[in-house]
Amino acid sequence: MTRNQLLHLADLHLGAQPPELLRETFPHLAERLANARNRFWDRLAKWLETPECPVGLVLVAGDLFDHHSPPPDVTEPVVHALARICARGIPVVTVPGNHDEYSYPKVIYRQRQWPGRLVPHWAVEEVLHLPPGQLFSRPLRIFSACFRVGHNSPGQLVELPHAPQDSFNVLLLHGTVADPGLLSPELVESERCFRISLAEAARQGYHYIALGHIHRFRQWTLPGAVAVYPGPPLGPSPNDPGSGQLVLVGEADPESPENSVPRATVSPIAPVEILDCRWSVLKFEITPLDKPEDLVARIRPRVPEGNEIILSAIVAGQSASQSFLADAQNLLIQERLPVLLLGEKVHPIPSVDIGLLAREQSLLGEWVRQWQEWQQKENPDPQFAQLVLWEALTSFRYQEG
Repeated sequence: MTRNQLLHLADLHLGAQPPELLRETFPHLAERLANARNRFWDRLAKWLETPECPVGLVLVAGDLFDHHSPPPDVTEPVVHALARICARGIPVVTVPGNHDEYSYPKVIYRQRQWPGRLVPHWAVEEVLHLPPGQLFSRPLRIFSACFRVGHNSPGQLVELPHAPQDSFNVLLLHGTVADPGLLSPELVESERCFRISLAEAARQGYHYIALGHIHRFRQWTLPGAVAVYPGPPLGPSPNDPGSGQLVLVGEADPESPENSVPRATVSPIAPVEILDCRWSVLKFEITPLDKPEDLVARIRPRVPEGNEIILSAIVAGQSASQSFLADAQNLLIQERLPVLLLGEKVHPIPSVDIGLLAREQSLLGEWVRQWQEWQQKENPDPQFAQLVLWEALTSFRYQEG
């Protein structure tokens, strides 16, 4: 097969531990997750060595490691795999991120000869040039820089040189996009990484903007360009699950006269020979009427067969029991259903002094008195009555706020 695609990776955070809750609740799942993440580069190298693999270039857009100085058992498999890939004639370009930042004196990238092309400089410049026909029909140029304290300021908007018109130009950076409306304002602008204007990158002639730092797959199409955060193929936790895929990038029709047409094609794939494990995160809403058995009954039919999926359920809502999540988790364990429950947004119903509320000379006091009369006349299910009371109290407090 012709090698006419580049592989865009970012934010693998190798060395990050599985969540403590998973290690304590399902240690065998935590071990499976850790093994799958540790095996990623070895399996990737084997795939890249096969004749049918279309990849002829690998880009790593930062945060390959979770720590700037990871232990040898984390780094050595990666270095060995990268050396194999380079020996196969496939170039690899690695730019450090904010977790494995090059500014640290003991960063792993300073401790040894790094396979492939490492980007240590703080200003954007050309780091790789492939002649026409080696990967794409046109010459391919990679431009990159790495954030370095003392040379770059946190949240600095990166300056972009103009890219040549006769080539396919890739911008490889670790940072957040600065264009309004593309990312949530919750992102901190002063993080130790670059800010990137995608509109400016497109104007400066970059056809593919290979980004790292955001852990979800995101893709934007601009005039003549495409920008992508690939997300990690397999993340360390249900709150950071990864994308479950690899991102391949190819060359669009080089003969198209339209400058507004993107010059890059993006193809997410999920080869099982590499990605043999992934997170699946379910979401459930509960009410005070629900019992732990009710939640387990809703989860049970959604547990897939096979070992390739690590399943987690995020639970939100109100519960009449302080131990609702713990009780539901124990039921899942008893039924041998390996589902990790997370419930940061499960709120117990607080106790209230009904007598005190009923004596209030207010709209709330009048409502509580009518609620008491309704209970005496209709004799409703106690849990249902408590739910009605809680929703009313919540509504009154919301209106007062």
